[in-house]
Amino acid sequence: MMNVDNSETPSTYIDNKNKDFWNELCGTIMVFNAFSYRKFINNPISVLMKLGTTTPISGDSKERAAYDKNITGQENPFTDFISKKGMMKITAPLFEILDVYKENVDSYKYINRIVPRKILLLLGPIFGLDLYVHLRKII
Repeated sequence: MMNVDNSETPSTYIDNKNKDFWNELCGTIMVFNAFSYRKFINNPISVLMKLGTTTPISGDSKERAAYDKNITGQENPFTDFISKKGMMKITAPLFEILDVYKENVDSYKYINRIVPRKILLLLGPIFGLDLYVHLRKII
């Protein structure tokens, strides 16, 4: 036999559950790192000149193709790159940032033939292609 609490109507039960849901609204998003090793290899001077910027940086056609293509091989119509500091600035009004971490170093320009895989795994948290941003909605 099921134990039922008769003090709570279905609508108040749903309202209470929704309140819990909104209080704990969290998620993780992935964005492209403006200061990844790939961007540095392609154009180190440009990367160094943009250190400290918080605005997103738009990628050109070649960069868009390196990061993502559709099934026919076309690059994305747009790809933006942002720094950790930039993500914190953009999300601050609406979200509390719980964590930001860098990941993913691939075999771009045969780097895996020069640098051993174990070293590449260590470089991911420093120069990774992607920023993973764990957020909580501010209520």
